[in-house]
Amino acid sequence: MRRIHKIRVALFLAIVISLNFLIWNQGTDLQYSNLRTYPENINKRIRPTTFTSSQFDTRLEENLSKEDVKEVAIITPEDFNIIELPSAIPDYQPFDARFTLGLLLHYLDQSNIDELPGFNWADFTSMEPLEKYLFSVKSSCSDFDIRTKNKTRDEKEQRWDPKRYCINDADIPSLIETSKNEELVKNLKYIQEQKYSTGFHMFTNCGRQSFEFRPIVAKSYLYDFMQSPLSLVLLFPESKTFQIDINQDKKLKLAEYVDVVEESINVRDQLRKFMNTLPMKENHIPYNIELSHEDFIDKSPQIIESLENSEEPLSKRDQLYLERLKFSSAVVGNPYKTFGEAKIIQSQKGSNVGGHYDWRFFNGNTKGTFKNDMSIHALIKAFFKLASVYNIRCWIVHGSLLSWYWDGLKFPWDADADITMPIDDLHKLTRQFNRSLIVDFGNDIDSQIRYGRYFLDSTVFISRRTKENGKNNIDGRFIDIDTGVYIDITGLALTETKAPERDDYLLKATKYERDSERNIPNKSITEYDVNSFLQTYNCKNNQFFSLKEVSPLRLSLFEGEYMYIPNRVTKVLTNKFSPKSLINKEYMGYTYIPILRLWLKTDMLFDFLAANTRKTKKQIKDKMKVPELNEEQCLELLKSNKDILVQYLRTRRVTEYHDNEIRKILQDESTESLNFEEGILIDNRAELRADQFTWNALNESNSYDKVWERVNNLISKYEENGKQVVEVTFGPDVIPVEKEETKNENSKDESPKKKTGKKK
Repeated sequence: MRRIHKIRVALFLAIVISLNFLIWNQGTDLQYSNLRTYPENINKRIRPTTFTSSQFDTRLEENLSKEDVKEVAIITPEDFNIIELPSAIPDYQPFDARFTLGLLLHYLDQSNIDELPGFNWADFTSMEPLEKYLFSVKSSCSDFDIRTKNKTRDEKEQRWDPKRYCINDADIPSLIETSKNEELVKNLKYIQEQKYSTGFHMFTNCGRQSFEFRPIVAKSYLYDFMQSPLSLVLLFPESKTFQIDINQDKKLKLAEYVDVVEESINVRDQLRKFMNTLPMKENHIPYNIELSHEDFIDKSPQIIESLENSEEPLSKRDQLYLERLKFSSAVVGNPYKTFGEAKIIQSQKGSNVGGHYDWRFFNGNTKGTFKNDMSIHALIKAFFKLASVYNIRCWIVHGSLLSWYWDGLKFPWDADADITMPIDDLHKLTRQFNRSLIVDFGNDIDSQIRYGRYFLDSTVFISRRTKENGKNNIDGRFIDIDTGVYIDITGLALTETKAPERDDYLLKATKYERDSERNIPNKSITEYDVNSFLQTYNCKNNQFFSLKEVSPLRLSLFEGEYMYIPNRVTKVLTNKFSPKSLINKEYMGYTYIPILRLWLKTDMLFDFLAANTRKTKKQIKDKMKVPELNEEQCLELLKSNKDILVQYLRTRRVTEYHDNEIRKILQDESTESLNFEEGILIDNRAELRADQFTWNALNESNSYDKVWERVNNLISKYEENGKQVVEVTFGPDVIPVEKEETKNENSKDESPKKKTGKKK
């Protein structure tokens, strides 16, 4: 029965691909005749390809206003990157990426150092959720207690006793006296030295918590206990990069070791000045990357031996790398979970989304919003830029590869992204960048400086390449430290895990041939031997890829950034997903519109069709299960919906590129001509979304002036009223509720003013 099912699936796919070829070759005559009949008389819709006529964009542009075009370009105002510096830095300073990175670039340009003197997370991400606790009657760990009277339920739902994750101010002196944990004592002494305290201090993850408390837990941990990154990596345009180690012994704010002597700082000028000191890094982006069987063999034992026998002193990064390799190899039994997510109590609606955020950086749920789109877009651009500059061979997989297949963009409902690489490259990535903070300034600082800051974290158990208890299927995460959104990173290795049945035919008439129960009669042969013969490799979640399916990697674009896809992309996709995933135009409440090459909300499309016809929404739904739009309707939709218009105008070049690319791939043609002209790389990259920090500062009352004004008001009230200001109370649904504040007219406003600059 299995064989018959496989034959049916193969026949189904063959017909799908053949009909795709027909559509590709018929031009625009088949624009809307894309309904075909498949075996068993089931109607399926073939994945739409290039349906846009040559006149569509011409007609659209005739109706565009100057304002429409103006909104498409992502250009930051010139004066945004210029800020005035305060004459004195207060004990608590609100976060601003321009202040931090501008000052940091100035310091690095003026100094000749091998490592930063210290680090403080408050310099690199906002601590705003803590402010009302820092400047109020002190709270305590018990305020975060969400336990019920049912102990069994509490343990099952991970509603933990706050003592498991939180320390009160009152408990610090005794812990300093009695604890033998040097790192804990060092952090507690630092907390004691600070002028302001929340009263509670999160030292680890808290099990499950409410949406409202989760950002407070994250910021408290960052503020008081999170270890400093091992290194700082700066990514510049022109493939220039800079990496510097960070002193692990001192928790220093930037203002504590950088002399602020200038009245203002121009981030763009500082960038140009520092970039001029860096060598041009050769960054050859090849069309194909050949991988070998050897790349997928884990060499942890040899690496351990090499590092232990090194004649040169190991760097702190190499020391941590060696310690983790040895620990990973020594652990007996099932390992603990390396990564932690922002788990939400199950009684709250949408609690499952917490699994898409790293708990240490969670700052509120952004799933399904443009903020999530901005975050993932920036993560993808930064990671592939890092991988390209440092020759880390990797490619997109799973849902990210499927979304690429449709239009070269991420699905609008996706909350993260997936990347995989050979185990050799995972070791390289971990050794050089584990626990590093990566800053991406973008590809064009003239139009838009990006202020993205990301934390790369690798698993403790890199040498353990099988699933075991399933708690460590992910090998690494690349995390946006402003949101907690991440990219999952997995490594592929040759293991003893049994490969899927789909490749058994390759074992016929060999010594590796399986019997009817899929066992190997020859007991001297292991599953590792079989996988080596097949040249097939798996991640720790038992997703298998063969060398022929993957290699050579092929250059492409995803979210407007260069990256790589596997060699046999449709085979890789159908190994993971149902064939329907490659052809169905409706999913997760979205519909793919071929003319626009975008996924749009299905309900919104039905509303639009109802508003532009004499039929009701129900009548339209009864007639078509999936909304279909012709050219006239698409033009009308763009005219009536500015957000979709801007999205289309920003993405049309890269989605058109992708349509040409996928046509060639389905016809087994090279796509090299789309990327290279006479051997020179064509810059097809595009900025599809604004930088998130910049957008927030310009659109959400988070300007430099207003942030300082808010903090100064809080501090003034706190100081002038004898540190007895508004008390933070908690509602019945574990939602923090703050009493209304009134502005103190006598409070001193020391907020620095933003410098007004003229556009060049």
